[in-house]
Amino acid sequence: MLHEGWSSEVDDYAIVCGWAMGGKIFVVGDAAGGLYAFDSLKGNTIWKNDNVHKGGLLAISINLDGDIISTGGQDGCVRFWRSEDGEEIKKIEIGKGWVEHLKHSPDGKYLSVALSKNAYVLNSEGQEIWRSENHPSTISAIAWATNNELATACYGQVA
Repeated sequence: MLHEGWSSEVDDYAIVCGWAMGGKIFVVGDAAGGLYAFDSLKGNTIWKNDNVHKGGLLAISINLDGDIISTGGQDGCVRFWRSEDGEEIKKIEIGKGWVEHLKHSPDGKYLSVALSKNAYVLNSEGQEIWRSENHPSTISAIAWATNNELATACYGQVA
């Protein structure tokens, strides 16, 4: 059900968003690299982090419990943040290029990462447990099936 509610502003254009903490927090990432958490009922800013990725933020994924936000950006890194207060938990350098897509698995145990022509799977500690072979072009989409099978797409190919 859609209804009129609050509105707020971010410093640059909003590029990604998602719900955290069981819908209590609405998370927004802007193109300049700002990461914001808004109270979902009132719209006030709970916390804000500037420049979370050098060059800009491109992707977010919120874990199954809603307490951890993963972000990816133009610096080739994945960063993990506590939803409650915006404190950084961990930073992982994936490689050179842009982290354009992030997606948690349905069971919450894994995080898929798309960087350039490769897909990666990280475990809940942020350790790489799998890496794809090079795709013919930049990965444009990633998706998990309910059985934790990962699918990827790039120009002219689905794997």
